[in-house]
Amino acid sequence: GQSIAEALRNARPGSVILVEPGEYREQITIPPGVRLESRVPRGATIRLPAAFSDTENVAAVVARNADGAALVGFRVSGDSATPLPVGILVENSSLSIIDVEITGATRAAVELAGPGTSALMASHIRDNMGSALVIRDRHAPRISHSTFARNGKSDRGAAIAVHQASPAFTNNVFVGMTPASFSWPDRAAQDALARDNWFVTR
Repeated sequence: GQSIAEALRNARPGSVILVEPGEYREQITIPPGVRLESRVPRGATIRLPAAFSDTENVAAVVARNADGAALVGFRVSGDSATPLPVGILVENSSLSIIDVEITGATRAAVELAGPGTSALMASHIRDNMGSALVIRDRHAPRISHSTFARNGKSDRGAAIAVHQASPAFTNNVFVGMTPASFSWPDRAAQDALARDNWFVTR
């Protein structure tokens, strides 16, 4: 009967919290060293509470100063009735994001900021008006085996924005995008992006 947020408040490093299928309307902060996992892959959906509006720069899932944490198997979703400015915000942390689907974010599906080496793996980032990824301020994530489709449809920024950061992209599928869709001035990084990933234009 607990909320996810309440269970996380009581969790210690090394804990694994399994979440039953359902829709959870709450903002979640993942503490250091805790693995938060949907018992049924993508069976648990996180939405922001109705009290938040699209004008607020808030995230449904937050990891701040939380090394060694993981988010596994969730859906994070927003729509016109339940705005989602940012799906997942990681600041000064190393968070593993595994098998997660994010839709409906108006500013960014995933934002990675500050020192950290997060990983985004086997995830589906789709149908977000905002950027699929914003990576900034010296974050160095590994992004692999994920699919990105129909993101960055607003005028708020690039589909994938990289600012003073050094991400590594391998074995991803980008639908309706080219390496030029990235706000990334480093030509060598763009060449590696084209070599190590698949771009499907349609």
